[in-house]
Amino acid sequence: MVNLVTVALDVPLRREFSYLAAPFKVQPGERVFVPFGPRQLSGVVLANEVTEEPGQGLKALSDVPGDLPCLPASWLDLCRFVASYYQHPLGQVIATALPGVFRSPKAF
Repeated sequence: MVNLVTVALDVPLRREFSYLAAPFKVQPGERVFVPFGPRQLSGVVLANEVTEEPGQGLKALSDVPGDLPCLPASWLDLCRFVASYYQHPLGQVIATALPGVFRSPKAF
């Protein structure tokens, strides 16, 4: 069994990205760091799923800093509405709504 998470990233693409959660236990609304090409990005978990598929080719989460409280589902729903209404990528809407210090994957 493989634990997969769907993450919204601050990139100009209208999609979410899947990552392997192991060895971390994360919940929707939690901030995570993920590898994205040659760089590390900060993102927000939208969903997690346990599946029997092997998840080959997926990268794992880099870190779960725990420096931001888990964002409530109502807040994520509001961001989904805004992204849909303004036809803008969800990851960029979420990143814009967060304080600037939480947009970067750099340590404090």
